[in-house]
Amino acid sequence: MDVLGHKQLEVTGKGWFGSAAFTGVAQVRGGPQTDQWLAELVHGLGPFGRFESLLEGLCTADEWLKRIPLKDRRLTFTVVSYHGTRPEVAVVSNFQNGRGSTYAVQDELTTYRYKPAKPQVVLTGMADAVSSSDRGLLRSLLRRKVPVQELMETLARVNARSADRTEARNTISPACLVTAVSPSGRMNSHPFGLDPGKAYMPPAQTLSLEGLNLEGLARELGIPGPLRLVESHTVTSGSAPQADADEATNFN
Repeated sequence: MDVLGHKQLEVTGKGWFGSAAFTGVAQVRGGPQTDQWLAELVHGLGPFGRFESLLEGLCTADEWLKRIPLKDRRLTFTVVSYHGTRPEVAVVSNFQNGRGSTYAVQDELTTYRYKPAKPQVVLTGMADAVSSSDRGLLRSLLRRKVPVQELMETLARVNARSADRTEARNTISPACLVTAVSPSGRMNSHPFGLDPGKAYMPPAQTLSLEGLNLEGLARELGIPGPLRLVESHTVTSGSAPQADADEATNFN
């Protein structure tokens, strides 16, 4: 996972919560890095932001996408969320629809929203890189209702296998961040495949911990090695996120 690879983050708002991710343009010359831009957009909404405000904010990416030639402008944001216990999927893209099917790159981003009636596998980005056998594997896990940890580990392995396929065109990192979102209000994010000797701190965590000198605290406690995210747990209660004693962001 490279410096431009922080493509996913947890997000909470008034009466809803979920995960937002992007695929496509990672950085614009003279403009923002997409991961940092997305983290700042979500951070700016605050814990009481409206879901519609997030989708409207994602569409403002058109302002800096126009600096790129149309043929290189592919960008998709995928938001998987719960509104109470009701799931909703939103895809904001200029080359994919709500189910991940691709079309010619358009000049502006379009928003697709739908509410799944049953568990399903939705692939956005370089979907062709995911083999038919792995698609079947993911669907079987949903039918079997396996434990969340098993599902997350399987997703990480599927990502690594997909990265190694020629269909990926060297656009998929074998390392990834996997997030599980539960209708109970619990969210869990865990990085897989990272080099333990290298630092890893996604922009979302950096913004949420702004003002804390974590590196200084680590030195004070005698913790060796680079600072990196190990896992993140979030619990939502009502319309705002809350954390109990067992739910927090853990660093190494």
